[in-house]
Formats: sequence, structure tokens, C-alpha cells
Amino acid sequence: MTAFLLWSLCAVIFLGIGITSRRSTQPVGFFANVKSPDAKEISDVPAYNHAVSRMWIISSILLELLGLPFLFFGQNSPVFIITYLGTVFLCMGMMIRYTFIESAYKAKK
Repeated sequence: MTAFLLWSLCAVIFLGIGITSRRSTQPVGFFANVKSPDAKEISDVPAYNHAVSRMWIISSILLELLGLPFLFFGQNSPVFIITYLGTVFLCMGMMIRYTFIESAYKAKK
């Protein structure tokens, strides 16, 4: 139960990032230690922030679903392979999706 609560805390943090991204007036970033795009670099800032927010909110829901085995299975169950691999693929999917969002909303020069 403790593991699921900690897992859910991470999902809630993702959800909080999504809500904060949606309310932001400046373009939000994604990668750590990388400067977020300038408002001049993004063609439609509200739509860009909305797309990034949607990505974070969907990721939080998927992360919560990946944590459900913590409620139903024992500590060393082989079912957790699905949780671990799903988390890896979720993170990779988020990175790929963000690069598509960023390229879609880059201002044409």
C-alpha cells in the first residue's frame, strides 16, 4: 500500500505540472537543464502550452494505471515487469511527443 501511495504521489506531481503548464502565459519547457523556448520562437503560445499540458495529464493517468499492480500483487511478483517496462516506455514516449509538439509550434522564420 505504501508503494502505491508513493507511486500515486509521482502521478499527482505529473498532474500538477500539467495544470501549471495549462495556466502559464509563457511557453513551458520539458527537459531539465534546458532553457524553455522563447515566446518569439513559438507560433501560438496558448495552444503550445495546452498541448504540453495534455501530454503531462495523459502521462499522469497512464503512470497511475501502471502503478495499480502495487495494490494487488506481492513484492516480488513477475507482474511488475509490466510496470517497470511501461514506465520506461512512458518516459520515452513523453520525450518523443514533446519533440513533436515543439516542432509543430515552432515559429516559421
